[in-house]
Amino acid sequence: LDGLDSVVSVHEEAAEIAARSQSSGVCLVPAFNGLGAPWWDARALGLISGLTLNTDKGALFAAAVESIAHQVADVVDAMNASGVEVKRLLLDGGPSRNAKLRELLSAYIAKPVVHCSDAELSALGVAHLAGVGAGIWDWEAIARLSRAQTTTDVSERHAATTPERQRWAHAVAQSRLPAKSQG
Repeated sequence: LDGLDSVVSVHEEAAEIAARSQSSGVCLVPAFNGLGAPWWDARALGLISGLTLNTDKGALFAAAVESIAHQVADVVDAMNASGVEVKRLLLDGGPSRNAKLRELLSAYIAKPVVHCSDAELSALGVAHLAGVGAGIWDWEAIARLSRAQTTTDVSERHAATTPERQRWAHAVAQSRLPAKSQG
């Protein structure tokens, strides 16, 4: 478990650095194995743009956090465009603990982001379903369970996100350019 402890501490350090840093125009498209939803482009390539001599690891970490928010916002935008109106975004999982990520998501989608204090809500849901299936609980008992949540409301920052979203869209388009043939 020593290796796991070091991985967790590196992750926590990176999250702390990202929280106090700005991407300063750096954009990371993590298409290391293509792009998933909503682009579905297996040929897309990973890309980092906006690098300058002043770019430091904080800017790269901040760009990585922003890339998660941009990807989720793109999926929400696609859902809204298809006629499914997203009124709020419910989050769980490890990255949902990141306050900067929640703030960015709320700003990018202009909707409240609700974060459950139990980051592994999916696993808890499976346990609840197993309990219902085993006859330990019924649906009414599960509905009465308390759910500690915090909501990140849409801030005034939303109006200022247009250039960030445009920079992201441009970077995604660049990552999706077809590879030149080897001739």
